[in-house]
Amino acid sequence: MAEGKVSAWNLSPQRTLIALRLTGEHVRIGCWWLDPSGRIPDSAPVWTLTDEQAAAWEVLGWAGPTLLVLWRRHPDRNEVRIVDQRDGSETLRLDVVGRPVAARVNRSGRVEILLAVSDGRRPVLCAFLPDSDSYLVLAETDGLRDLAAWDADAGHLVVNIDPRYDATDAVRLFRWDGHGYARADVGWPDGVIAARAAGHGGDVVGLTGTGAGGASVPGLLHLPDRTVRWFPEHTGYSTVDVAPTGAHVLAATWIDEGFRYRMLDGAGTRTGELNSFAGLATSLSYTRDELHLIGSFQSPVLRPALGRWLWRDGDWLPLRAESGRTPTGDMRWAHRWIPHQGDRRLPEWVFEPAGGGSRGTVLYLPGGPRGRLNQGYEPVIAALVDRGWSVVGMNYPGSTGYGPEYSELSQGDWGGVDAEAVERRARALHAETGGPLCLYGHGYGGYLALLVASRVPRLVSGVAVLSPMVDLIRLLATATGARRRWLEDELGELRYRPRELLARSPVSRLTELAELPLLVGHGRRDERCPVAQSRQLVRLLEITPSSGIGQVRYLEDPDGTHVPSSWCRWIEAVLAHFEPAAPRLAMSAGGVAGNS
Repeated sequence: MAEGKVSAWNLSPQRTLIALRLTGEHVRIGCWWLDPSGRIPDSAPVWTLTDEQAAAWEVLGWAGPTLLVLWRRHPDRNEVRIVDQRDGSETLRLDVVGRPVAARVNRSGRVEILLAVSDGRRPVLCAFLPDSDSYLVLAETDGLRDLAAWDADAGHLVVNIDPRYDATDAVRLFRWDGHGYARADVGWPDGVIAARAAGHGGDVVGLTGTGAGGASVPGLLHLPDRTVRWFPEHTGYSTVDVAPTGAHVLAATWIDEGFRYRMLDGAGTRTGELNSFAGLATSLSYTRDELHLIGSFQSPVLRPALGRWLWRDGDWLPLRAESGRTPTGDMRWAHRWIPHQGDRRLPEWVFEPAGGGSRGTVLYLPGGPRGRLNQGYEPVIAALVDRGWSVVGMNYPGSTGYGPEYSELSQGDWGGVDAEAVERRARALHAETGGPLCLYGHGYGGYLALLVASRVPRLVSGVAVLSPMVDLIRLLATATGARRRWLEDELGELRYRPRELLARSPVSRLTELAELPLLVGHGRRDERCPVAQSRQLVRLLEITPSSGIGQVRYLEDPDGTHVPSSWCRWIEAVLAHFEPAAPRLAMSAGGVAGNS
C-alpha cells in the first residue's frame, strides 16, 4: 500500500474495493482490492490519482461496484468526477449546483447524483440526472443533515434531518414511485424516538433512537414493509453499521473515555464484544465475510492507521500481512478528574515520559469550544513527551463527552467560565510542580491560552498557539453564511456588548502578551479562523512597548488551513520555542525544580 497517512477511506457497496485518500509529502487517491476478511492481498493499487490536482479532490463514495466518485469545490461551483476502477477510465466529469452527497447508477442504468442545495435557510436534497441535465428537489428533505442509505435498485432513500429543524422526525424514508422519490410512512413503535440512521445491509437500515430516559437505543428499519424493531435490552448503545447481508448489527457506546463495540444478530441477541484495546477504534464497518471489522485505530503513541479486527476475539490485524503498528515513542497516560470549585471536578488527560522525570509541564488546550481531547494520537503531545515534557490536556468547560450541561457551560460566555477554569488550573500546576509551565493551544484553545497567559504572565515561561482567535469583534464582523450563524449562536448576548467582547479578546491584553515568549502559527487558507486574526495580533505586538523579555515569533503557512500543511515543521518550531523555557524559569525562580 502506498505510503502516507489515511485521511479518508470508503468501502465499495460490495466491500470488495477500498478507496484511500493519502496525505503526506504529496496527496494521493487510490483504490485497492480487498479479500473477504478486509485484507489488502497485493500492494499494487488498482487505480491512483497522483497528479498535481489530487490535493483538491475528495472521495465522495461509490456509484456502483467499481465506479468511484470524486468531487472538489470551486469558488462558484462544485465538480464531480466518476472513475471506473476496472480500467481507470473516466466515465463522467461535470459541474453541479450544490454540494454532492452521493451518486449511484439507478435501475435504468443512468447515473444519478444527490446534492445538498441551500434554499437560503436550510439545505434540501436534490436529485440530478446528468444525461438530461435535470434537477429535482426532494420534498420534505429540508434541514438535511446527511444521507443514511440509498438502495438505488429497490428505490429506497433514508435521510437524516438535522435535529435543530425537526428533532421528532429526524429519520425519513423515501421510495421511488416511478416519477421521483416520495415520502413513505414508517411504522414507528411508541416509546422510542428515532434520532439517526446509519448502516445498510440486505433489506435493513440501522437505527439509533432515544428512549424515555434520554438514553440511546439501537434498532433496525426493515425496508420492504417499513417496520421498525428496537433493541431496548442494549440501551446506551448506538447503531454504527449493518453487515452486507443484514444479518449482523454493530453497535457502540462510550465507556471509560473510549468506544466499546457490541455485535448483535438481526433479532438483537448479543453475539460478541470488542473491548480489549487501549486507545480509540473508530469508523468501524463490517467486511465482506462478516467475521471481521475494518476501521481506524490510534492511541497517544500510535498514529491513526487502518486495520482489521476479528470480532469474535477482538484481535487487531493489519490491512496487509507484512504491515504492523509502530509506536512513535514511550509514554504513560491516564484520564483523571481534578478538584475545581466546591464539589465540582474537571476532566483532563495527563501524558508523561514512561521513564519518569520531567523537564516541565505543558498545559495543552485542544480546539473547541465544543471539542475534546481523547486518548488518541496528537502529534504535538507525542513530540513534547518524547522531548521530556509532561503534558496536561485539559477538557475545559464547553468540551463534549461529559454531558450536555458541561458542553453548554461556555455557550454565550466565551472567555468566561472556560478561561477562569484554565487560569485556576495553570496556577495549581505551577504551585504543584514548581517547575516550568508552558501553554499550548489550537484554535479556540489558542484563544484561551493567550487570554490566560496574559492574566498570569509571571507563571508562564512560554506560549505557542496555532490558528488562534484574537479579536472577537472582528471575527464576528467578517464572518458570513453558516460561520456567521454559528458565531452568533455561540456568542449569544455577548455579540451585542462590544466592550465586553473586546475585554475578552487577547488584542485587549497586548501589554501583558508583549512580555511573554510567544509563538504564533497560522495557515493562510484557514476558513474557520481567518489568518487576519494572527496577522493583526502580531502587527500590534510589534508596536507595543515591552521590557524586552518577551518576544513574538510568527510562522505563516502558505498552504496551511486550520491545521498545518506540515505538522513536522510546526512541531519543530514548538519544541525549539519551549526549549529554553526550563532554564529561564529555573533561574528566575532561584533554581527551584525543573531541569533542562
